[in-house]
Amino acid sequence: MIDDRAVLATIVISVGLAVWQLRTRGARGGRLFAASWMAFFGIALIVMMGAHSLDIVVHGLARGTRITGEPWRYDFHMYALHLLGGVLIWQGGNALRVTPALAAGSAERGVALRPVVITLFVVAPLIPVQPFFGTILTTLSAITAAIAIRWTRN
Repeated sequence: MIDDRAVLATIVISVGLAVWQLRTRGARGGRLFAASWMAFFGIALIVMMGAHSLDIVVHGLARGTRITGEPWRYDFHMYALHLLGGVLIWQGGNALRVTPALAAGSAERGVALRPVVITLFVVAPLIPVQPFFGTILTTLSAITAAIAIRWTRN
């Protein structure tokens, strides 16, 4: 029900604003790249999972049917979908909190990697269940982990 183009536009505009803010605060070169990527990672998680959670609520209120033909109702499946969205939105926020330290070159590796590793542990097992989004989020998390390792201090 949520238009994917609206989600993509929100991500693009938000990341553009984040990069602009990082540049005005003096980030340049590799630090700007690392902080911008971490901001992209956090914003993408927040916006995508926010739309995911909103879509679930809309389906439940509209009394629509699931792919399996069952009606949407509050059960363990809906709970798990909301929990997934909540955990990933939380990790997106944690990733955004790391971006100023990455831009300044003072980010500690453990602090920068924590939201990325938690996200990896949550999304990698989704690949068999949801191959498209599971693979996208796992790949995005792996790239973000590599960038965080390269641009943080021990």
